[in-house]
Amino acid sequence: MLMDENKILRIFFVLIFIFLFYLKTSCVFCSTKFFFFSINFIMPLIGLPFAFFLLIKNFVFSQVITFGLPTFFSTLTFFLIMRSKNKNYLLRFLNFSIRVILPVLFILSFILHPVGKIAYIYSFYWLIPILLYFFEPKSYYNFIFNASLTSTFLAHAFGSIIWLYTSEMNAIQWLKLIPIVAIERLVFASGTTIIYFLAIWFKNKVYLKSKMIGKRCLLQLN
Repeated sequence: MLMDENKILRIFFVLIFIFLFYLKTSCVFCSTKFFFFSINFIMPLIGLPFAFFLLIKNFVFSQVITFGLPTFFSTLTFFLIMRSKNKNYLLRFLNFSIRVILPVLFILSFILHPVGKIAYIYSFYWLIPILLYFFEPKSYYNFIFNASLTSTFLAHAFGSIIWLYTSEMNAIQWLKLIPIVAIERLVFASGTTIIYFLAIWFKNKVYLKSKMIGKRCLLQLN
């Protein structure tokens, strides 16, 4: 029996989702209560319908103050980047708005805050999505890594602004996070890139195998 390629990918992501769900990678903004999970590696790849479902679920049940908004935003960003070559003017405008205009607004929102204006250098991380927008990747591997890096930094920006305006972190704490953020976001972007290409490999492998089995069954029937 020949398996549908989309069905193969769904099976892969369900397996990865279950595996990563319980793996913690780092704490959220020095919190001992909230953690980033390794599942963040897969979040940009899950697709908008499922991301929207998680967003609604988090609004209803989650205790985290970000309510899963950065995760949804990360998925939306990856979705738009993957369609950045599309000639649809609406998609191109949304792509530019999210990757260029929005990071500028995030930086301004951070700097205008009483604490943020002291730790303003922290917000310079969000220049990375802007720079990547104007950088043309030389290979598909670089393209996916850039998409992953952009997605994770925009999710980081979204979460940081929410945390800045709702928590009591001081400027010193924000500044101490700078080296941690660099490692954390590189790990997330690398993880997303690896899982993306693993999914492609898994799909091709299983699809080819099911195709071979299908041919054998037809030969036996004949």
